[in-house]
Order: sequence, then C-alpha cells, then structure tokens
Amino acid sequence: MSETNRSLPWRNVIGPAYGLLATASATLALVSSLPLFLGLSLTIGAATLASLLRVALPRSVRGLALLPALVGLGAVAVYCPLGTFPELLGGLAGLALLLWCAEDPDRYPGSLGRGLAALFVPGAAFGIAWTSSLLLPAGLGTVGIAAALLAASATAAVLLLRAPGAFDRDPAVTS
Repeated sequence: MSETNRSLPWRNVIGPAYGLLATASATLALVSSLPLFLGLSLTIGAATLASLLRVALPRSVRGLALLPALVGLGAVAVYCPLGTFPELLGGLAGLALLLWCAEDPDRYPGSLGRGLAALFVPGAAFGIAWTSSLLLPAGLGTVGIAAALLAASATAAVLLLRAPGAFDRDPAVTS
C-alpha cells in the first residue's frame, strides 16, 4: 500500500458533505431555544467528532461514527419550536446527514455525486411531507393523506434501495 492510499481517508475528513452537515445543523441550532454558544458548539462539535471517528475507527465499527452527529441533531431538534421554518430546517439537516453518510472517505472522488442520486427519494418524501403540511387543510384527513404519501415514499425508497447498484456504481477495475 502506498503512502497516498494510506492517507486518502484522512484527507477526506472534512469534505463538502461535512460542510453542508455543519451548516445545516448550525442553522437548526440558531432557531432552537438552546443558548447560542451551546447549540452551535453541540452541532458543529458533533459533526466534527463524527467525521473524525469515521476515519479513525476500524472498518468493522465505522458505522458507529454516525452516532455523534445523530445525537447532536437530535438534542437540538428537541429544543426547536414547532413551526414551518424549524421543520424545514430540521428536514434539510436530516438530508444533509444522509448526504454526509454517503460521502465515504475510503472511496474515490465522486461518492458525493452518487450520494446525491440516492437522496432523491428521501428528498422527495421530505418535500411531500413539508408541502402537505402547508397546503392541506387542517384536520384528521390531512394526517391520513400525509401518512399515505409518506408510506408510498417509504415503500419506493425500500424498493429502490434494495438494488444498491442503481445508485452506487464503483469504477470498473482495469488491468
């Protein structure tokens, strides 16, 4: 293994998806009721810790690196008020977290582009849910319609993600 291959993951600790995750989660922290310094340090610190753990942990437990970012976003989301704008920011932070998960530091460049293709279905589900909360009239019927739309989106996501080759095609090995 050459030196460039060994240092490849460390060079990709802070990538574009990390920037989007830190920005989206910090913006969510701005609308929360947490003190400004606590909210910002919690979200940015959690995203940074998760990015560092993703590279430092052995491959077999590397999936646990998601926990700090997830806990940071969850803690800030608990203190967010209910409303259209905080819900939008929370959904965007969730999509940024999924994009961060797609940007694997061990892969060659281009994993972010493949991750954007995989975010189409969750992004569509988020768009449907957010738009239905704005456009549908209040009442029990709205909950049923929104639940049906989300169930259809989740079913489509499961069906599409059962074939990962459609989203994540690694480059062919050449000799």
